[in-house]
Amino acid sequence: MQAGIRRWAIAALGAFFASGPGGALANESTQELALGGITLAKPSDAVVTIESVDIAISPENVVAKYRIVNNGPAPANVTLGFAMPDLDFSDPDVSYSISGSDPVNFVGLATKIAGKPGGFAFVQSAQLNGKDVTSSLRQHKLALVPVGTFQNQLAALAPDVREKLVEGGIIAQVGNDVQGNPLYFPTWTVRTSGSKRWVFAPAQPVEIEIRYRTSLGMSLDTPLRLPLRNERGVASMVQRHKTDYCIDDAFYTGLDKIAAVNEANTGKLRERRMILALRGLTPSAPIKDFRLVVDKGRADRVVSFCLENLKKISATAFEMRANDFTPGRDLKVLLIGRN
Repeated sequence: MQAGIRRWAIAALGAFFASGPGGALANESTQELALGGITLAKPSDAVVTIESVDIAISPENVVAKYRIVNNGPAPANVTLGFAMPDLDFSDPDVSYSISGSDPVNFVGLATKIAGKPGGFAFVQSAQLNGKDVTSSLRQHKLALVPVGTFQNQLAALAPDVREKLVEGGIIAQVGNDVQGNPLYFPTWTVRTSGSKRWVFAPAQPVEIEIRYRTSLGMSLDTPLRLPLRNERGVASMVQRHKTDYCIDDAFYTGLDKIAAVNEANTGKLRERRMILALRGLTPSAPIKDFRLVVDKGRADRVVSFCLENLKKISATAFEMRANDFTPGRDLKVLLIGRN
């Protein structure tokens, strides 16, 4: 654990509720995406600073509010950016938690600038072995981020077209459906970024808010249950959890209260994970006035993450405040609860 980082675990038990957003993923485990916030690309002579950042993360949404000021004598033409992580689809065993239905704006990013909607323009490309294959996919009307109807899109192609895509290594057969028809998976990597230009007038603070759906990773069990966490075969996984989420004895005490004591997961615990790319969310650190709220969403979940100077502000939420804040690491949040 890094020096100065406080271990924090809360076990708050309440009424049993129906499953949250991750419950829809009951048939597979999904990998969470590390998402952050806006970046500023400004002229070298511009004096544009972020006065405050207010972030709230929950299993449903991430909301980040910025107060930005141009302290220079002249208007500053600034490019606001929002970078999404690369999506490598070459491993069929990896299933990303893609929270939105739009294959381009796949986290449902919405923006307000000075109280008015300020949509970002997105640029997206597909890369394969160092080559740009975007045009090939566009030609055949295949979404670069293969969400939802990808198999239907492939099925609509002529057989010789699919064969050419296979020969070119753009898709690969991964098995067959129940009718015996071949199933394919993509092999490319998608790169996506959004941007918007804004002119900041001198000495006029501008409020910017971004909101997007949380990429919520989920597993149908957790190696931290008592019958499992002392097994030699999962020792490396347990240690990685301890490091990533600053797990301590208080967390285990809370977990053991809601977990079944037998090896089978009869309590139907689900492990959910969130990552907030703090270093990308605070582009001009140190931030003069920084606030972060982590909400676990339900009172019957146990939660652990690495932050200091925390205050409990509700049955499910915890707040951190800091002045002149510079993030030392991204925030990883672990949530465990019943289905």
